[in-house]
Amino acid sequence: MILRTRVSAHERSQYGLVFFPNLGGKITIPVVEWMESGPPAVRPLYSPMYAVHLETGAQLPVRRVLPLRFRNTRWSRRLIRWGVLKPPKWHTPYPLS
Repeated sequence: MILRTRVSAHERSQYGLVFFPNLGGKITIPVVEWMESGPPAVRPLYSPMYAVHLETGAQLPVRRVLPLRFRNTRWSRRLIRWGVLKPPKWHTPYPLS
C-alpha cells in the first residue's frame, strides 16, 4: 500500500479549508479560492485548521493539500519575510507574531 503525502494540483479543486473564526461555527473555503485570494481583509492572520474533501467530508492535514507559502501560518510568513519562499500574490507583510 502506497501512502501519498500530498494531493496533486488537479485534486486540490476537490478540497476545502476549514477555519474557526469564532465560537459560533466554522467556515469552509475552497482551496483554489484561498490560493487566489488569501485570507479576508478583516482577518489577515487567518490560517486554515484542516482540509476536507468537499464531496465526502474526509479530513486531511493542511500540509497535504496546501503548499507552505499559502498556509498563512507564523512559520510561512517568516519564511516569506526572509526570502526563502516566494510570496503569494495576495501576501502583504504582517508582524512576525
